Parts: sequence; C-alpha cells; structure tokens
Amino acid sequence: KPKSIFVNYSAIILAFLSGALWGSRDNIRNSKEQTSLLVFTNLMAISAWLLLIASHLSNLLLLISVILLGLAFFAIYLMEVFYMVIPPGYKALRRLLTLIVIISHFSLFVGLTGVRCAPLFSIFLRWPLSTLYARGKDFTKERCATENFI
Repeated sequence: KPKSIFVNYSAIILAFLSGALWGSRDNIRNSKEQTSLLVFTNLMAISAWLLLIASHLSNLLLLISVILLGLAFFAIYLMEVFYMVIPPGYKALRRLLTLIVIISHFSLFVGLTGVRCAPLFSIFLRWPLSTLYARGKDFTKERCATENFI
C-alpha cells in the first residue's frame, strides 16, 4: 500500500535525522543542553518506531501516526535551529525541506480522511463550506462512518 510505504519511509527518515542530531551533541558546550538533546533525539527515534507499528494497526492510528510524524519533523527542525550552529544556506534548505515534508504529511492526512469526511479542512484549503455541502450525500455521517473514520 502506498500509504504504508510513505509512513514507513517517514519513520525511517525521522529516526535517521534524530540520530544525526544526536551525533552532533559534542558541539554543544552546556551539559544541560547536551542532556536535553540526547533525551529529545532518543524520544524522537523511539516515537518513530512506535508510530510505525501503530500505523499498521488501524485506520485511526494511521491518521494519528501521519500527523504526529509530520509534527516530529517540525520538532527536529526546531531543535536543529535552536541547538546547532548551522550555516544560513543549510538552514534555508532545511526550512524548505521541512515545509515540503509537513505539506506531504498534511496532504496524506487529508487524502486518507477524504475532504468529504472532514469539512474542517475546507477552511485550511480555502474552499467555501457551501461547495462542500452542495455535493449532498458524500458529506453525510453515513459516508464517513463507512470509511471507518468516525
């Protein structure tokens, strides 16, 4: 399944980025910050593994995993920005790549739920609610319930 491949790849990359950040702890002088970084990176790697497992258990856990993985990539980016001395060019590249990753996760989440079952996303996608409800039966609770998302 393509969605499983996406989540698997996402979890692997998150664990890799956590390991790369963990390896750079020697560049930090403050031992308290070193400890914080070590705890954070280990939590991210373990979270990636747990989300990978959870994503295969049910549709709801798959949705939760997709969102949490996207948020974890943002958290890794923030840790790099605040704890690391990185060149401006690399910082801009990481910002762009992180944005692409977050948009990809958000897009998969919307695709899995189906905009028909999530009118709230119409606000984010700038679609008027009237056009969503104009389609009629596609937006009913019965439709969403058959998709196992309620």
